[in-house]
Amino acid sequence: MSILATANLVTLAEVKEFVEQKDASKDIVLEYMIDAVSSRFNTFTRRFLRSAVYTAQKFNGTGEPDFWLPNYPVGTLSLVKEDGLTLALGVDFLSYPYDGMLLKKDEKLWTTLPQGVEVTYTAGYALADVPSDLKYSSLKQIAFEFWKQKSKAFGVDSRSYPDGSVTTSVRSNLLKEVEDVLFLYRRLKVV
Repeated sequence: MSILATANLVTLAEVKEFVEQKDASKDIVLEYMIDAVSSRFNTFTRRFLRSAVYTAQKFNGTGEPDFWLPNYPVGTLSLVKEDGLTLALGVDFLSYPYDGMLLKKDEKLWTTLPQGVEVTYTAGYALADVPSDLKYSSLKQIAFEFWKQKSKAFGVDSRSYPDGSVTTSVRSNLLKEVEDVLFLYRRLKVV
């Protein structure tokens, strides 16, 4: 099992099925690829996609009515403090778990103090709940990386063949159709 397995969006079994790898001879390579692709997805989306617990996370206040948690969707919201005072969900603020937004009630604003907001929460997708488009994109990207590794095509942008045909490879580290899906999950609001 991979060291970063709690961050991975797909399992080794799913990848092996997708790339039609029947034996265990490439398991270590595939696990590295799963880790690397999952990490790139987190970096690209500017958030941690898999479910995790965030305890006493401190943030700078926004001075605005909305406050965006860096990771979402929010599963549980255990504690929210502002300037050391505990706030009550539904009384002091509203929570929009799908987007990770906390909205102050009654037109009030969040503090402007540095580290003035403290939140304990869980956020992200459980492995069984990773959206199908993210899972499929992860499988496609890993399959592409696996093909590059098997064909020893590292750093190759194009290749000419005797029949005159030319194949080209992706220059960025993510497939275009994968990037298109990841843009749907990217944190747009800077937190």
